Amino acid sequence: MDLLIQIAAAGGPIMLAVMGIIVSLSPPEKPGKLQRRWAISFALVGILSFFAIFNEMRGTDQILGQIWEHIKGIKTVSPTAARHLDDEQRIRMKKALKLSPDENYEFQINSAPSCDECELFAQELRDFFNIAPGWTAGGGPIIFPMPRLHGLVLLSVGDGKITAAVQKIKMAFSSAGMPLEYRSDGVQPGSFVILVARPDS
Repeated sequence: MDLLIQIAAAGGPIMLAVMGIIVSLSPPEKPGKLQRRWAISFALVGILSFFAIFNEMRGTDQILGQIWEHIKGIKTVSPTAARHLDDEQRIRMKKALKLSPDENYEFQINSAPSCDECELFAQELRDFFNIAPGWTAGGGPIIFPMPRLHGLVLLSVGDGKITAAVQKIKMAFSSAGMPLEYRSDGVQPGSFVILVARPDS
């Protein structure tokens, strides 16, 4: 802002200098000596004022240059990339999730509160499980406050029936390079839930 003010202030002397030069070079048909002296003085004052302000602006340029060098030295932190399943992960997980014809499991994949990226990835996982034979995944965003967790969390209180399903899910995610953190709180016995929490920082 200071630089803009200085540039604007320099405009006045420049105009004075230009007008003085024009008058001195193109005087009226019969200029008097006094009139010519005023024109020359007019031009000199404008030129001197311009160079004085220009000298101050050079100092401002140096300051701005230092600020710019400082800004360039600041390392920017890139935002965390959105999580997705790639083709290789899908192949590995599909292989680990194979069930016998008489097996079928229904569970939820929920996402952390107020986390759009979490819900997008959770929906991608739901879509993946829902086309895998024998698996049905529902769920959605959690709307109530909860402890701040990170990554992928498997919530389960197992019994004989779901132990096999939990083991398959743990194996599937591990084979895809996405190990699940196991917790046994917050779910009813005999059920299991995958929580898509915020990405690891």
